[in-house]
Amino acid sequence: MPKKSSNTSSKMYEFLHLPEDEKTTKEIQKYVKTLKYKNIVMIGIGGSILGGKMLIESLKNEKTPRVIALDNIDPDFFTEIISKTNLKESIFVIASKSGDTIETIANFIALKNILEKQKISWRKNAIIITENNDNFLNKIAKKEKIKCFHISKDVCGRFSVLGPMGLVPAALAKIDINKILKGAISAKNIFEKTPNTHPASILAEMQFKAYTKQKKPITVIFPYSKKLSSFADWYIQLLSESIGKNKKIGPTPLKAIGVTDQHSQLQLFMDGPDNKFIIFIEIENFENKIKINGESLKNSTLSYLQNVEMGQLLNAEKRAIEETFNKKGRPNITLKLNKLNEENIGSLIYIFELQVALLGEIFNVNAFDQPGVELGKKLTKKYLNAKN
Repeated sequence: MPKKSSNTSSKMYEFLHLPEDEKTTKEIQKYVKTLKYKNIVMIGIGGSILGGKMLIESLKNEKTPRVIALDNIDPDFFTEIISKTNLKESIFVIASKSGDTIETIANFIALKNILEKQKISWRKNAIIITENNDNFLNKIAKKEKIKCFHISKDVCGRFSVLGPMGLVPAALAKIDINKILKGAISAKNIFEKTPNTHPASILAEMQFKAYTKQKKPITVIFPYSKKLSSFADWYIQLLSESIGKNKKIGPTPLKAIGVTDQHSQLQLFMDGPDNKFIIFIEIENFENKIKINGESLKNSTLSYLQNVEMGQLLNAEKRAIEETFNKKGRPNITLKLNKLNEENIGSLIYIFELQVALLGEIFNVNAFDQPGVELGKKLTKKYLNAKN
């Protein structure tokens, strides 16, 4: 376990042991097998939904059903999504660590009203994920006899993906959660044996140096894989809420996707302000091999593309960008996965969670709270009470 800073309770590091909770994992798998559904409707916001979305979008397969994420209270978005979903054939996952998150409750109540108006029996097809205390969702689960998976009060929501918050949606999506946890445990074991040379330690040290000594206040998470777009979203929340503290500390994260954003943001990264630290993620071997063949390529200025695999082209572009950054003296690091699968995603999650926890120790901030959002919650309540 990382050394505890003066701002952090040691209990908050419970997330490091989530991959070893075999009892909960077996309970999730056993329960999911009893369910029949064609759609997964996820209701949550922030850390209560980003992890599950990330696992599904990174690892979905031919057996994965349609997934709908209600992660905003935009009424037009809600209406459009629900109107296009067969609710009779859906499973509903309502997730909130506190159990009182107003956006999640609003979406849940709105959906519940529609289900009851359409006389759809929904309780047996609903799962609630929350803390085991006197919160709103836990009360609903008990009253309506809805299946509920509890998360520990000592596991911060954004660090909870390797528990029920992430594993329940992943299991519903027909993803092998045992392999995800196996990868996470592998990363954990390596850290315990060689903490100083672990990728999480190296990444934390480089990011701290970039932020403090090299004056790089912006961190760009830059996976060269479209399927890792939600992974970047998950990391942005993890870094932002964990390290942005004390009105003066906190790398500002940006998301870029290779190769798409070579044609949008790259010019800024290369020739704009030299204020960024780049984290590349590279997939060495893609599952699908697509060769670029065409008579029109022969004897053309693009003949070098002939017989090249699409994945090879993507990685060649990534390496070219990395080399250009190096020549310009712009700090960057690459995390390589030999392929995109459950074990590697499990390892990657553990590395980034541990890296952010280590950053909290280095910056001497509590990586597990978010006091900056509390005033907004209080004012929202004030405005709504005034309207009523």
